[in-house]
Amino acid sequence: MACAASAFVLVGTNAQAAPTPGVSKTGSTVDGVFAHLAAVHGAHGGGLFSSAEGQQVRAALKAAGASGSGSGVVVHKAAGNGSVSPNVVPPPDPGSDCTGYFNDEPAADVYLQESWTSIPWGVYLTDANAGLGVVAFNNQTWADNREQNGYSTHVEPWDYTFHANLGNPFSVKGGGDYLMGPGASVSFYWYWNSVADPGSGGYAWVNCTYEPDVN
Repeated sequence: MACAASAFVLVGTNAQAAPTPGVSKTGSTVDGVFAHLAAVHGAHGGGLFSSAEGQQVRAALKAAGASGSGSGVVVHKAAGNGSVSPNVVPPPDPGSDCTGYFNDEPAADVYLQESWTSIPWGVYLTDANAGLGVVAFNNQTWADNREQNGYSTHVEPWDYTFHANLGNPFSVKGGGDYLMGPGASVSFYWYWNSVADPGSGGYAWVNCTYEPDVN
């Protein structure tokens, strides 16, 4: 996958990398950490940076940004136009389509609504984030291991309704467009940090199967 500036921005001063005891160099990449979380907790979930798992997520995000490798959380590089990367998450649970309300406590509530032309999403941070104040919010989305191009860091109050859309087709980071068909494997990651206190924040994910004909 082509290199680009990191989409994850720790806004503020004196941001320090968090330790990740017990995590290998490979396992501490962001895609590795999220793959582990999905394997342990299932197709959707979330947490806060104050948790042990959150510390691993935050450290991996910072490492990806500091190293300049990958685009946002993706640290793979591929030949050609860089549009295809290795699997970044385990396959979604069978029958878990990309429509619904996902309660990713304690971090966020997520809403998806798939159609033949797009998958709009909305993320509502829970009251556990109230102390963050203004947050820098980020998203990375893949379909069949092709990363969507186009989402930039949003800086808004913590209770803002963050939202965007995975179009069908969508622009692929690294070049080209991709048209999802029924059965496409889709992965959403969201992560955010306080502007005033970059060490505080959270994350959420949803892995699903694109099934527009059932919704």
